[in-house]
Amino acid sequence: MSGRAGRILRRLRALAEAGPDPRGGVSRPGFSPAHARAVLLAARWMRDAGLEVSADAVGNLYGVWRPRGADASGPVLLAGSHLDTVPNGGRFDGALGVVAAIDALAALVQRGALTRPTGVVAFVEEEGTVSTTGCVGSRFAAGQLELAAVRSLRDPDGRPLGERIDTFLEVLRREVGLASGRGPRVRGYLELHVEQGPVLDREGVTVAAVEAVVGIAHADVRFEGAANHAGTTPMDARRDALWGGAEFALACRRLGLDRSGRAVVTNGLIGVEPGATNVVPGACTVRVEVRAPTSREMDEVRRAVEAAARGAAGHHRLEATVSGWQEIAPQALDPGVQAAVREAARELGLPCKIMPSWAGHDAAPMAAAAPAGMLFVPSVGGISHAPGEYTRPEHVAAGVEVLEAALARLDRALP
Repeated sequence: MSGRAGRILRRLRALAEAGPDPRGGVSRPGFSPAHARAVLLAARWMRDAGLEVSADAVGNLYGVWRPRGADASGPVLLAGSHLDTVPNGGRFDGALGVVAAIDALAALVQRGALTRPTGVVAFVEEEGTVSTTGCVGSRFAAGQLELAAVRSLRDPDGRPLGERIDTFLEVLRREVGLASGRGPRVRGYLELHVEQGPVLDREGVTVAAVEAVVGIAHADVRFEGAANHAGTTPMDARRDALWGGAEFALACRRLGLDRSGRAVVTNGLIGVEPGATNVVPGACTVRVEVRAPTSREMDEVRRAVEAAARGAAGHHRLEATVSGWQEIAPQALDPGVQAAVREAARELGLPCKIMPSWAGHDAAPMAAAAPAGMLFVPSVGGISHAPGEYTRPEHVAAGVEVLEAALARLDRALP
């Protein structure tokens, strides 16, 4: 194991001690005492790297290096991720991006490779476990959420999120300078993250430059037939709504498989009415979720889903209705940042894949504010959001080296 990989893995183990879960993983909800302990650890490591440390009005942590004489209000190239976790999650998701960014920036500062302000960020409440909405910290930093809107979000107990934020900031106040605003203006953003899926591990590829964070759309498809006695209604006389729902679910599977890795379609919730063993289902509602990396592909799959619903209904003499789609649009990431990642990998002799991210990340809202990109390293077996989440030491080291080299390129390339 390289010295760099060992150092980063030791820090990840130290972070995992903030919020250990008896089931074997890490439980570090946003704004919790465990989250605050993790943030204070990261703040200490930032200071050790020679960075100026502060936190903004919602608790995002920043460590910034500026060349002598630089304007303190000037824009900053940032790298980082988040330190909160899902319940009983893994130790790499989010945390690797923060720890790796600190390590990469420390190396760049030490060898005098930077010419303009550069920093590390640890965003809050990316997972959405206490606010029911994700990427709260990065959306605030990107100007998509005002402070009052963040504070008025409700936690699972119905309390305003502002109460949790105040307690969190009071803990940070002892060791971290607090600001009333959004933190530094952003010149660019690069996030190292574990893939959270099996693609890189399965293909034996070390790193990936991420082209986009996929969009997510979901709707309810309702099939209506006729409820009737399960014993006395002949099979050929039935208008069984569940038959339509079942055919539709299989059609969704085929749609996903036919997109050659450019979309996923999921039916994660199904309801049958009236819901009795001895009654032919009169209604069936199937929740469908579509993910794709471009708006064009999202539209194509949604139209195909609606056509599949009409087809299934027609085959079983049913009526089908599709509720209004709710959508988070895909977010393309910056081609220049992608190029910096690809060139950094090439320079280091590492194969680099171009792929979308199928999960949401802080890079998506940041891309609305500045040129932003992502760098993936493999997750063994595709496991994430679980105690078994793991990235091999050699891939950790490779990811940090690519991150460091890409930041050096972006320092010169970004306006």
